[in-house]
Amino acid sequence: MATLDNLPVLSDSQRNRSNAVKKLVVSSIQNSKNGVIGFDEFMEIVLYTESLGYYDAGDEIFGKDGDFLTAPSSGQLFGECVANELGPVLDSLDCNILEFGAGGGDLAKSVCSALDEFHSYSYHIIEPNESLWVDQKTATKDLSGGFFWHKTLPRDLSKGVLIANEVLDAMPATRYLVDKGTVHELGVALSDQELVWKEKSTDVPEQIKRVLKGYEDGYRTEMINGLEPWLNSIFSSVEELVFFIIDYGYPDSEFFREDRLDGTLRCYFKHTVLNDPFQLLGLQDITTSVNFSTVADIAAGIGFDILGFTTQERFLVNNKIEEIFVRSNSDDPVENYLLAQEAKRLLLPTEMGQYIKVMALGKNFSGHLRGFVNDESGRL
Repeated sequence: MATLDNLPVLSDSQRNRSNAVKKLVVSSIQNSKNGVIGFDEFMEIVLYTESLGYYDAGDEIFGKDGDFLTAPSSGQLFGECVANELGPVLDSLDCNILEFGAGGGDLAKSVCSALDEFHSYSYHIIEPNESLWVDQKTATKDLSGGFFWHKTLPRDLSKGVLIANEVLDAMPATRYLVDKGTVHELGVALSDQELVWKEKSTDVPEQIKRVLKGYEDGYRTEMINGLEPWLNSIFSSVEELVFFIIDYGYPDSEFFREDRLDGTLRCYFKHTVLNDPFQLLGLQDITTSVNFSTVADIAAGIGFDILGFTTQERFLVNNKIEEIFVRSNSDDPVENYLLAQEAKRLLLPTEMGQYIKVMALGKNFSGHLRGFVNDESGRL
């Protein structure tokens, strides 16, 4: 893990914004019961506060000039594979595409470029942070077809193909700690005006207590909040759908591995992984991995069908990434080298290939999904 000493010098505007975010966190702590707030509340403030939070301040976040690379921002290969999956579903449902949290618009651009000649649809981006709309509109401005932006899920679409790529891992999460054989919620407090971890007196979910029974003291883990109401709102709003969730994460057996002592919490700043969420407030990304077993349990309980679960590597191979790679090679050796690096990043187990998983949920859909030929739903 890096330290602040290894990172670029902050500008005055960055320092001022980070200090303003810290004041909001401190105020929330001072106004809280017992002087401690949940880590989920902390994440909500530092990531999503209007005009100040990480995702709403207008800074460059995605791609080589931002803080981290996503699969779509790596190049065209990922989006073309997703388009191969979406095309038959669009034809089957005769519907439109809806993307949650479209980032810099890279996935919308590459998917629509690949689908443009063969399918008729409109593309709806559900993005609560309007500061990101500018980049998304720039990315898609030369594409034909209808693009629409919404702050929340539109209620007038009866069917659709939905995509959430690296969305769930940015949702506020609660953190838990095993201490003296008991599981406690781990909150955020103040000590000498510095932010510190502190146990929070709240009821711990039975699922967490059951899973962590017998784990060694000091073990930490996270649970993403808001999944059930979010999935419920989608299920109740759309009558026919296929919903692709693509994110860093694990099934239960891997998420709660006993050697995963510090959980899955990660912070990113200028392509550097940090381990302290209490620095660079509002300037660094904060993320936790997705427990796909929990997502599946919640989704099935609501009424979704679990259509498939697999690794990103298998999903892309099943959607013809090798053919796309060969077709994309050119006479330019530099372009071919960059294409090869992109493919490695997407497929290698030590990169995104195994760490990122793909899950498909359905409602009133009985078609075939090629990406899940090697379905691993039995691992959930």
